[in-house]
Amino acid sequence: MAIEAARNGKHVYCEKPLALTLEEAEAMAAAVQEAGVKSLVGYNYTKNPAISHARRLVEAGAIGRLVHFRGIFDEDYLADPELPHSWRMEKAKAGSGTLGDLASHLINMAQFLCGPIDAVMAELTTMHVERPLADGPAGATGRVENDDTVSALLRFHAGFSGSLASSRIAWGRKSRFAWELHGSAGMIAFDQERMNELQLYQAQGPKAEQGFKTILSGPAHPPYGLFVPAPGHSLGFNDMKTVEVAHLLRGLAGEEALYPTFEDALATERVMHALLRSAEEARWVALD
Repeated sequence: MAIEAARNGKHVYCEKPLALTLEEAEAMAAAVQEAGVKSLVGYNYTKNPAISHARRLVEAGAIGRLVHFRGIFDEDYLADPELPHSWRMEKAKAGSGTLGDLASHLINMAQFLCGPIDAVMAELTTMHVERPLADGPAGATGRVENDDTVSALLRFHAGFSGSLASSRIAWGRKSRFAWELHGSAGMIAFDQERMNELQLYQAQGPKAEQGFKTILSGPAHPPYGLFVPAPGHSLGFNDMKTVEVAHLLRGLAGEEALYPTFEDALATERVMHALLRSAEEARWVALD
C-alpha cells in the first residue's frame, strides 16, 4: 500500500515498524525516494517535549562527551501465560514479537539521541512457547513463534557502547520505557511512566551540592506551550501523536524537515534485523 501510494505521487505516513522484512522496508524507502514524495513513520516517543529537550542538552554538551546508553522497555500485556494465542505471535503476520512492538522504539530513541549503531549482539527468548487457542477445543494450544524478551549490546558509530532490554511478559510494568544517557560530565535519565520529567545530573560545582535535577516539562520546552500555558499540568501519550501529526503537516508544507522518514526508519529496521541475525548465530553482527 505504501509503495503504491508513493508511486502515485502521494506522501506517506506509516506506523512502525516499517515492514515485516528488511527487503520490504528497503523497497518502501526506495519507492519514496524515487517518487520524490515525503514520508513519516510513527516513532512517536521522540515527539515528547522532554525528549526534544534531552537532545538539545546533548547537542549543547550539557553532559560532555557521550560514553554509554542504556535502555529498557517493559510491559506486561502478555505476562499471563493463559492469555490466548493471537496473530501477534505468528511470524508470518507480525514478524518479530517484543523486538518489533517495543524494542524498536528503544533502537529509534538510541539513534535519535546518539547517532548510528555500527554493531550489535543479541539474545531473544520465548518463555511462553504455547498459548491456549481462543476458538479451539478445550486444551488446544498454538505455538508462539516470536520473541517474548530481547537483550542486546550495541556499538555506536561515535565510539561508545550501549545496551537495551525489553519484555512483553514483565508483570507490573505498564509502559516502562526508560533510558539513561551517560556522558563524560554528567547524565540524563528518562522514564515514560513519568513522561513530563527529565532527570539531569551535571558534575559541576562543589561535590557536596552535586545531585540530580528534575526538569519538569513546561512552555519553555516546545511544543508543550501549544497545549498548556503553564508547567506542571502535564501532557499525555496521545498528545505525542498530536505533536507527530502537526510535525507531519508542517513537514508537508515545507516548514521543517520530517523525522523519522522511511530512510530513518529503515536504519532502525536494519538494526532490528541485525539483532535477529545475531540471536540466531550467537555472535556480534556488524551493520553495513
